[in-house]
Amino acid sequence: MATVTPMVISAMVSAAATMKSAQDQKKAASIVNQQQNLKIQQQQVKDAAEERRRKELLKQQSATQRARFAGLGIGSGGGSSDAVLEGLRKRSEAVAQDRATLKGLAKAEQGLSNNANLLSQKNAAFKGNIDLLIGKK
Repeated sequence: MATVTPMVISAMVSAAATMKSAQDQKKAASIVNQQQNLKIQQQQVKDAAEERRRKELLKQQSATQRARFAGLGIGSGGGSSDAVLEGLRKRSEAVAQDRATLKGLAKAEQGLSNNANLLSQKNAAFKGNIDLLIGKK
C-alpha cells in the first residue's frame, strides 16, 4: 500500500483551495456584473427622464416666446420669431449634446475603474494562491 507523503497532501490542499478561490471569484464577478447592470439601468432611466424634461422645457419656452410675439403683434411664422425659436432649439440641443459627451466620459472612466478593480482582485487571488503554495496560510 502506498503512503501519502506530506508533499502530496500539500498539493491536494492547494488544488482544493485554488478551486474554492476560483468559485468565489466567479461569484464575486457575477455580483459585480449584476450591480453594474443595475447602475446602468438606473442611469438610463435618469437620462430618459432628463431628456423628457429638456424637451418639455423647450416646448414650454417656445410656447411662451410665441405668446410674447403674439402680444407684440409679431407673427409666429417667419423672420425674427423663427430665428428666436431656432435659437432656443439649438441651445436645447447643445445641452443634450453636452450631457451625452459627459455621459461618454463617465462611461470611459467607469471602464478604467472596473479594469483597475479586476486587476486588483486578480492580484489578490494570485497572492493568495502563492501563499497557499508556499505554506503561509
